[in-house]
Amino acid sequence: MAKLGDMSSFKKQFEQFNEKVQKLDDKQIDVLIRSVSRKIASRVLYYAIKGTPRDTGHLIRGWGGGVEASPSSIAKNLAITEKAGEYVITVKNMVEYASYVEYGHRTRGGKGWIDGQFMLKIAVDKVKNKSATYIQKEVERELKKVFK
Repeated sequence: MAKLGDMSSFKKQFEQFNEKVQKLDDKQIDVLIRSVSRKIASRVLYYAIKGTPRDTGHLIRGWGGGVEASPSSIAKNLAITEKAGEYVITVKNMVEYASYVEYGHRTRGGKGWIDGQFMLKIAVDKVKNKSATYIQKEVERELKKVFK
């Protein structure tokens, strides 16, 4: 029969870990969730901007509310609402014709159709596939700060 050794040191480490986790209050958890939300929004913006047509640059600037900015700086200014434990951050392009480029539209004479670019849909899909990884990395980073 294999002997595992003295478990008292493991028990002590586990108790210390448990104490640190208990120190996380609701405010710290709220800050963590908001931080992760902004990181995910930043990733969505990165892919959306990358997939946006660059004809004049106007549509690209629309992601930043009229100014060309980095995805992380745009995400910092996005509002996050919390309702019943659900956090919502809205990523949108402020240019009036952005939805026509996103989803497609009829030509001027109405006889043809221009396919949509789906820059936001594609961006959201890419980030959705990786969101669990993003969340895990951010949570680990924040927990390292707490456990120092």
